[in-house]
Amino acid sequence: MLAWLLSLALVLSMTPVMGVYAADEEIGSWADLQAKIYGASDGETITLTQDLTGESRYVALTVPAGKTIALDLNGKTLSGGLSDPWEGGNVITVQGSLTV
Repeated sequence: MLAWLLSLALVLSMTPVMGVYAADEEIGSWADLQAKIYGASDGETITLTQDLTGESRYVALTVPAGKTIALDLNGKTLSGGLSDPWEGGNVITVQGSLTV
């Protein structure tokens, strides 16, 4: 019984960090940035670590409703990679709040 309780305590203590990027972990793609946004705490600042260009013309980012995020470009560029934004390319959808 004690071993079971210790195992449960160990699993529960690791749960908050599973699937969430560490603060200093590199964001190397739009998918990484989206995962970071979903995993971020309300009010958190996400800092780009390199320039990001959308991998396809239909890549999109979403800030979910009820979430407040700040995006620090850190001197980097966030680009959809299209010369004509009306072609239906990369979009950032803000349902919550985003400060850049």
